[in-house]
Amino acid sequence: GYPDGKGFPPLTYIYNTNEGHKKIAEYVQQQLKQNLNIEVKVENMEWNSFLSLRSKHDYVFARHGWIGDYLDPNTMLDLFVTGSGNNDGAYSNPAFDRAITAAVSATGDARMKLLMEAEKILLTQDQAFIPIYHYTNQDMIDTTKWGGWYPNPLGFHPPKFIYKK
Repeated sequence: GYPDGKGFPPLTYIYNTNEGHKKIAEYVQQQLKQNLNIEVKVENMEWNSFLSLRSKHDYVFARHGWIGDYLDPNTMLDLFVTGSGNNDGAYSNPAFDRAITAAVSATGDARMKLLMEAEKILLTQDQAFIPIYHYTNQDMIDTTKWGGWYPNPLGFHPPKFIYKK
């Protein structure tokens, strides 16, 4: 180990230009210094340069974001399959890949069990990434006057379903 961070090499954390991402990068930098005595340099990059470095796996520590586009665990899990075009961290674990592949043809509880197995491998066993932030929505609607609006994990509220009560 590295007691009190002694001997741990300095890290560079890259992120794309955005004030929100900058605040998170600086918080990560401060927390690693304060709690583990690890030096972190934060480096802001414009979007195309940032994507290029990530896609070439030419970094050690980077911001990554993904917003689920369908209501299923696989919207997040399949990002980490070996060789996936969005697997910028180059994560690879044959047991994880097998669970995801098997889940594709499974249904119901069997499918969910396979996805839970994959999630356990990814987050608990391998700790392949560290989720530090989740986007949130702030919606202002008077549900006593409007109907058809329901909170949902994707934050989608098509106007065609909203009606005046």
